[in-house]
Amino acid sequence: MDESYQSQKQTLNPLLILPKLFLIISIVLLMWIVIVLSGVSVLELDPDWAGLSLSSWLLVISILFGAFIIIDILMYVSPQLFTKQNIQKFTTADSSTEYLDGKKVYEYTFPKNRKGGIFSKTYVQIDSNSLVRIRNQMIPAEKLWPEEKQENNENEKEKEE
Repeated sequence: MDESYQSQKQTLNPLLILPKLFLIISIVLLMWIVIVLSGVSVLELDPDWAGLSLSSWLLVISILFGAFIIIDILMYVSPQLFTKQNIQKFTTADSSTEYLDGKKVYEYTFPKNRKGGIFSKTYVQIDSNSLVRIRNQMIPAEKLWPEEKQENNENEKEKEE
């Protein structure tokens, strides 16, 4: 159980962490503005008591907010800039749309375009209204029905002659 926690901890995606980090930093900076403002107005401290004047602090924080907003927009427009791994797009094989419990199902088969045999099916929830069905071939058809394949090959050879 400890190993699974470590593997999950190491695979944190910056697309999930950065917006939360920006929100926390923004709240802390807004609290700092309140402290600087209250120091000047309530405690009657020098306007530069915090190292910078109130207007300078507002300018610095506004520039940081602008940078946060630009980085967030870039993260949503092109997420591959912020991830090390490629983001794969799953497409359905046919045009008919399948729904399971009100969620759209996308299918991914490994190895690709294989039919027959025994497959395991795993469902992974992508978001609140979509799933991916991962089909992994465990036993190929050739191992299950080797005789039928040989008979079919012999019948095809006879037809060719």
